[in-house]
Amino acid sequence: MRLVTFERADGLAAGILRGGEIVPLEALGGPDSVREFSVDLAKPGAEALKQTRVTRLPAGCGPRHAVVLNDGRLAISGELGSNLLVGHPGAPEGAWQSVPSTTRPGPARTRHRRNYPGDIQRSADGRFVYFANRGNDTISTFDVTGLKPRLVSEIDSTVFWPQHLLVQGDRLLVAGWDSSRIAVLTLKDGVPVSAATAFECAFPGWILPQQRA
Repeated sequence: MRLVTFERADGLAAGILRGGEIVPLEALGGPDSVREFSVDLAKPGAEALKQTRVTRLPAGCGPRHAVVLNDGRLAISGELGSNLLVGHPGAPEGAWQSVPSTTRPGPARTRHRRNYPGDIQRSADGRFVYFANRGNDTISTFDVTGLKPRLVSEIDSTVFWPQHLLVQGDRLLVAGWDSSRIAVLTLKDGVPVSAATAFECAFPGWILPQQRA
């Protein structure tokens, strides 16, 4: 097992790398970087962790969430920089590709005047990543097969403050925290083309896939 932490100027988000997704655990503090640890579950407490690598990220990005791409690169949502970063763990800071997460100029429509990106998920085939723009309340889709991410779509999520995303076949589910609603985006060739209400629930923050017996 590997433990990956995101260290940033206003806080640090730690997470376990599991199934291609870095799952956040807690918030602390530090500069913009990714720290990797090996985890030995046979050892107690902090003794189980051994730092293996630190990767500096472009200053001011404020890493929030990440997914692992097919070629081993990380695709990271920059909450403070409102950007998408893509690069290999261990690569120098200048080697990371950074693109804006949204084409909307603002001001944002929910909570704040600016956009604060949150969750990021990858398509089943790894060709695209889906990016939740909290504030602008849109879902951006990027083609990550090339060296530099390429924006192919940005669609209104139809919810306020899209907190979490879940890919389910040819659909993308969006948890709208401030609208107490789950939206479903239809995917065509992996790209969202329409959005509708799936169901209502109070302040959804996370969507879990259905467990089948």
